[in-house]
Amino acid sequence: FLASRFDECMASGGEFHQRVLLPLFFGTLNTPIHRRAPAARRFGAVPFLNGGLFTRTPLERRHADARFSDETLGELFSQLLGAYRFTAREEQGRWSEVAIDPEMLGRAFESLMASRERRASGAYYTPQALVAHVADQALISALAEAPLSREPLHRALNGGSLDESAASVLRERLRGFTVLDPASGSGAFLVYLLERITLLHRAAGDGRAVATIRRDVLAQAIHGVDVNPTAVWLCELRLWLSVVIESNEMQMSAVCPLPNLDCNVRVGDSLAGDGFVEPPALVGPSAALVRLRDRYLRAAGPRKAPLRRAIARDEARRALAAIDRQLLAVAAARRERLRERRSPDLFGEYDRSAGASASDGRLL
Repeated sequence: FLASRFDECMASGGEFHQRVLLPLFFGTLNTPIHRRAPAARRFGAVPFLNGGLFTRTPLERRHADARFSDETLGELFSQLLGAYRFTAREEQGRWSEVAIDPEMLGRAFESLMASRERRASGAYYTPQALVAHVADQALISALAEAPLSREPLHRALNGGSLDESAASVLRERLRGFTVLDPASGSGAFLVYLLERITLLHRAAGDGRAVATIRRDVLAQAIHGVDVNPTAVWLCELRLWLSVVIESNEMQMSAVCPLPNLDCNVRVGDSLAGDGFVEPPALVGPSAALVRLRDRYLRAAGPRKAPLRRAIARDEARRALAAIDRQLLAVAAARRERLRERRSPDLFGEYDRSAGASASDGRLL
């Protein structure tokens, strides 16, 4: 599609970036069909994808007039896009020698990082076999609890069927089940877990189309954090591709928009604090926050910004409340410790150092 459009553009005066890519990305793929301008409608039956994939980045907004030359884009088509077979499916054995799949994006990103940056951030490629082993064992450990044993879960993850009793328990366990990769990188674990949790839903009796189940699992169950914004973007891209590749919809106007993932996969350093030593006392998500997140997942256009701000306010309020609870607990523990030190021991002796902390105790 792009190659033929490039040839047409070159035959009619050039400026491919300005005349084709910008209206395709931002006026077509990121705009509902009924709101498209005439230039966008000329692309034909192109679906509305939303999801943030074709939203202008802050860099693009700052340099709105920046353009790639026709010569540069021509080399891109001839030396890269036209030289390889691309597939949206990850780890397909029959294409392994001739195709480039989304997993290669993560490999390329990690290999292009400076060695010092890679060491500092721990950004190293994880072999697919290790991803599969660790993720499957984590799922089984999280879900295997009486009356559901590990054996039915092993069978389900290998494509086997479950009896009605095990399927019923698994359905209940999967309701509200979530996963978090605290250092998600470009998404190797999350993409694999999306596929495996979908498989478990099918084994538990969910008869909906695979694309529909994956979309729901992605929206509700998949969460990740990484300190590198580019890694987060690649992770989102791979998760989106994992959803759309399973869709058999041939009518472009009926293609479901992609969910907004920036509340599910976030930029941040989840390993910097002490949350893994003593998790913060967060109260479960309120019904209002759950509704906000659900609305934001499906929002498009001008509706996204106010919903995102509302979510940020609610999350900030809850985080500050958790910190306040921690401060109160620390203050109470310190007062108790001071009382213990100021009390006589079994022999009637007092701790001489307790007086030095008296002023601190009065402040608390």
